[in-house]
Amino acid sequence: MIHMKAQVSIEFLIVFTIFLAILVVSMISLSYVKEKGEESLEEQRIRLTVQEISNTVNNICILGKGNSRNIHLQLENYSLEMPNFETMRLIYKNNSATEKVLCEFTEGTYSNNIKISCCEENKILIE
Repeated sequence: MIHMKAQVSIEFLIVFTIFLAILVVSMISLSYVKEKGEESLEEQRIRLTVQEISNTVNNICILGKGNSRNIHLQLENYSLEMPNFETMRLIYKNNSATEKVLCEFTEGTYSNNIKISCCEENKILIE
């Protein structure tokens, strides 16, 4: 009878160990999927933000002097730069996205509330 109890205990330990191994693998997989999902969401937010800013810059550029818009964005502490005349690049953390623009604009680092107005020295002013 003692031999039978030991065998049951060993079988239980084997089954429990397999269960724990499967649980660990599942947790690692879930963590990986969550991380990739968050990265994808951040990339999408960056693309949407640069589109919103570039659309506003283009509208102000077309409307001309004296026009301005205030916009509230999801991102904070991002940089805008103009690598060439027709391109706006938004840089946030380790990611960036680009969009076409019609006018030059002031480059810099901005918060989530910005004012875009026309025109200072033939540039769109972003504050």
